[in-house]
Amino acid sequence: MRFLSSRRRHPAAKFLLLVAGLFVMGASWAVLAPSQKVSADTNTTQQIAEGKALFRVGCASCHGMNGEGQISEHIQGPSLVGTGAAAVEFQVSTGRMPMSRPDEQAPAKPNRYTEEEVLALAAFVQSLAPGPEIPTEDQVNPGNLSAEDLARGGELFRTTHPDFNGFSLMFIKGGDAMVGAYSGAQAFVRDGLTMTLPKSDPALARLAGRYVNDSPWWGAVSVVERGGALWLGTETPLVRVSDNLWRVGEETWTPERASFGDFLNGRPQTFIFSGERFARHDI
Repeated sequence: MRFLSSRRRHPAAKFLLLVAGLFVMGASWAVLAPSQKVSADTNTTQQIAEGKALFRVGCASCHGMNGEGQISEHIQGPSLVGTGAAAVEFQVSTGRMPMSRPDEQAPAKPNRYTEEEVLALAAFVQSLAPGPEIPTEDQVNPGNLSAEDLARGGELFRTTHPDFNGFSLMFIKGGDAMVGAYSGAQAFVRDGLTMTLPKSDPALARLAGRYVNDSPWWGAVSVVERGGALWLGTETPLVRVSDNLWRVGEETWTPERASFGDFLNGRPQTFIFSGERFARHDI
């Protein structure tokens, strides 16, 4: 009895019991607790891998094997790094991407991917660099907007839609004060101030005009020349990427393209934007 009692009081006994207890607790936690997280991580990793495989088959010929983009005489594939899942989901699910012809923004057409494949492609592009996520149903549900939000949306629509006031205003800031404003092709300078604007480009001015699409969803768009550059409306620049191909917006990653066609006496009679054809209708 004395022998057993002395063994129980051995100084290392408590340490060994503590180690054994921690081992049992750790093993139990590994089995029971994190299974859900591991499953989610595995699903995400698998989805990205599937998206990468789909991307390399259907998208890499223009956008590069890792979405880095390719710009050449025959290929106009912008980088997709940082574009995010939302842009991919919209472009692919509406059939606009992949494009059959790299020299023009493709119109909407039947989608050749399943919903799961679209989400996998979106997950892969999102993994390249953070970008806008696919919005949830709650985010796009108008029932979740307040009366103030709806009123503000109506105000913005009436201000910027070409069938209403024509052009929005874009203010010019100098230091801590507003020194002027742009509205379409016009520039306004604050009283008492002077401002030098870039010279107009007559060749670009021949492309400017009001173009109309018969669809009520599109209506009309106005292309203006201001300061030696082309603009869609007041604030959206048209950046030349080739002889008759223009990127819509400043962001280099955007897939939106525009072009002009059916020239008559040097002036285009059609404007192709987002895959839709608009006819010149100057008024």
